[in-house]
Amino acid sequence: MHVEVDRKQLDRAISLLKHLPGGVQKASKRAIGAALTAGRTRAAREVPKIYAINKDMVKASFSVRKSANNALVGELTSRGPGLPYSAFPHEPDSGDTTGRKRTQIRVTIKKGNTFGMRTGFRYNGNILRRIPVKHSGWDKNLEIPYSVSIPQMVGNAQIAPQVQERMQEQFEKRLDNQVNHLLNGGK
Repeated sequence: MHVEVDRKQLDRAISLLKHLPGGVQKASKRAIGAALTAGRTRAAREVPKIYAINKDMVKASFSVRKSANNALVGELTSRGPGLPYSAFPHEPDSGDTTGRKRTQIRVTIKKGNTFGMRTGFRYNGNILRRIPVKHSGWDKNLEIPYSVSIPQMVGNAQIAPQVQERMQEQFEKRLDNQVNHLLNGGK
């Protein structure tokens, strides 16, 4: 995702702030920082509308690298591995489902889409899955199933354009505000 600078808006800022040394850089730097923060907030708001995940987990996956005066480039990055099924709402949500208490695990990754795991079970807070392999015991064929990662959720076709749009409109708005602030004697 990226933010495009409107040439007319930038020319306007340059002409208004030409008498202030470093004024355009300062206004641009602040506008970029506000746009990055707004993009992170919009992503944290939109992902939980589609996926059954907490907004704090989404926000924690982001790192914001704001621009410096000499390089007017900022970066909003989401990083993280695929999430285990136990990170999503599941039933039963407490206790083990092994032995006599064996019940089918049901997991909700996308809101409104709950699915059952035929060979899944809950043990010590983790959801595990049995993988059948010939000539081997079940105990050696267990795996922790993983779902999509938070960066993949943010890149969803319904979420990414909203984040992009919010960053763009926030950059334009904040650039105008910062130019006016500097013109009125702000630092």
